[in-house]
Amino acid sequence: MSRTVRRSQDRITGIRKKQQNLQVLLGSTAGPMIDGMDVNQSFSGRLEAGDDIIATKWIALKGSAEIVKVEYTALREYFSDTFLRRVMSWEEMISVYHEKKIASRIRGTSFYEASESGIFGALWDYAAVSEVGLEIELRKIPILQETIEITEIFNINPYQFVSNGCLLIGTKQGSWLAEELEKTGIRSSIIGKATKGNDRIIKSGNEHRYLTPPNTDGCYNMK
Repeated sequence: MSRTVRRSQDRITGIRKKQQNLQVLLGSTAGPMIDGMDVNQSFSGRLEAGDDIIATKWIALKGSAEIVKVEYTALREYFSDTFLRRVMSWEEMISVYHEKKIASRIRGTSFYEASESGIFGALWDYAAVSEVGLEIELRKIPILQETIEITEIFNINPYQFVSNGCLLIGTKQGSWLAEELEKTGIRSSIIGKATKGNDRIIKSGNEHRYLTPPNTDGCYNMK
């Protein structure tokens, strides 16, 4: 097992321990199971080579909402109150429970919630613990214009920004599942595929770059 896979597994073990502690505090040790998937967990199953990878909603929803709360006064120099209140309302979209329920209808489907290390960190960890490669189209990763404008002001890379609210789903039936999610009002984008090997590639036109492991848990990286 490689060092980077172990680091990803350690991060996931830490997430699982936090979830177990929370369940104990709430007086429950198990979440609701749907076709073998615990929809209260942040991840379930493993990617397989050939799986389509779906990203739900948009990236950096939580990060954008939180930075507006913290920097509201400063951001009023650039944006209207209507704009800022709209971004803060994105916290209402953080739950990914419903998309997990829909994804659970397909046998062999896995999922991974994006969180503190952003969409790039989530993609890396999802692939590393599954021991697969990735081919991801950067332009297909869903991002809102408001996020682009806000992160530019603070010189934040939105692809490494807190992204709770975006669920990554691996499935052999990407088109069908994306359509089912869209029918319920959950925006869904097929952003790439899992591949054999360990290369995790982000494509942008004719340019390719390799994903690297997240630098620090709970932090985002600047451009």
